[in-house]
Amino acid sequence: MNQNQDLNDRTAISIKSEMSKKMRIPSKERIRSIKKDRNKWVKLLIDQNHLGNRRRILAESMDLGISNLREITGWGKSTASDLLRTSVMKESTREIGREFIAHFGIFTRSSYSLITDEDASLEWEDTLFRLIERDCIDVEELNKQIHIALADGSRFLKGIVLKSQGKKLYLRFERRNGLVIIDLANADLTTFRIFSDILRNTEISWNYLFYPTIFPNKEFLIFVGNADESRMQELLNEDLCWADKWDRLYRST
Repeated sequence: MNQNQDLNDRTAISIKSEMSKKMRIPSKERIRSIKKDRNKWVKLLIDQNHLGNRRRILAESMDLGISNLREITGWGKSTASDLLRTSVMKESTREIGREFIAHFGIFTRSSYSLITDEDASLEWEDTLFRLIERDCIDVEELNKQIHIALADGSRFLKGIVLKSQGKKLYLRFERRNGLVIIDLANADLTTFRIFSDILRNTEISWNYLFYPTIFPNKEFLIFVGNADESRMQELLNEDLCWADKWDRLYRST
């Protein structure tokens, strides 16, 4: 074998090995560990050149495997399976509805590009919420959802577009073990004021934090209701570890 052929073969093997690494999905425990470091988490996601792998990693980081996703959303088995179909699953997939894509992206605090583009962009855009905004709800309906969350401890996730005072508020709504966790994705001074006033008029106390995202210069405002100090600290340690602290949302006097 001549030197040029040997070099070409070794280069091909090296590229194949590197591609193989990028196709691997770490264990759930390893995913949760990597996510605690924002820079390592971004690299893990961007390095994935298979959409199913990237979606599976995003899902596992929030304890949203296929069975959990089906239980929480009521989606059919084929929808959840196709959404999280990895590179080692060879079966053909059907086209997944854009609304399912949108809600999944909202659940995982990601973006449309991250879950639909192999070469994903890290620029924040609100496509996910615009895909579901035809089903806007009002404040009365949001209050009903909060009331249900207090009575029903089972986990539930939903992307919501709330219309109030002429503004559309983009929300990620989660109930979990008696807690209500709501992200305000399009947070600015106006939407913060509107949403804070809505929450102050509910029957429970609220705290909030500024949560850095994987998108440069983009933060969500995350509110938690009905949580004591230990539960809030648990959220900081496990799910929201890029944030610093909770602030109390005081009621108007």
